Formats: sequence, C-alpha cells, structure tokens
Amino acid sequence: MPEAEIANAIQLLDLMLEFFADEDHWTRGCCDDGNAGHCLVGALLHLSREHRLPTAPAIALLEDAMPRPGLPLVHFNDTRCRSIAELRSVIV
Repeated sequence: MPEAEIANAIQLLDLMLEFFADEDHWTRGCCDDGNAGHCLVGALLHLSREHRLPTAPAIALLEDAMPRPGLPLVHFNDTRCRSIAELRSVIV
C-alpha cells in the first residue's frame, strides 16, 4: 500500500477510535441506528464521507486485523465482537 494511502487509513482509523470512545456510538444489526450509533462499517462510511477520506485502505487494514482470516467486518461487528474494548482493539 502506498504511503499516502496508509496515511489516509491511519487518519480514518484514528477518527474511528475517537468515535468509539465509549459504547454510546456502537450498534449492531444496522449501519446507522438513527440515534448517532453506527456499526464498525457504518462508522467507517460515515466518517470517510464526513472527512473526505477513502475507505478502501482502512477496510484493508481492518480486514487484516480480524481475529480470523476472511471474517467479514459486518459479521465480526454483529456476532463475534463481545465489547467496545474488543472493537477498539481491532481498530488499533
């Protein structure tokens, strides 16, 4: 991955860490709960639009961080992730 893409990905992942500072913004089963809550993918899409950052580099890094190779991000968020701490650890 080129250096500029890595920088964009890191910036987006940092924004996600801020967004998921506590459980108030995390949801499961939908991208956006209409109440400022987003799932992992929903937050990625929301923050990338808001800050005009590309999603693909951050998605690639998140997919590499999955606890099991090939585990879809949505499946991880909705069924495998047990806590906001675990979600944040994948983002880190």
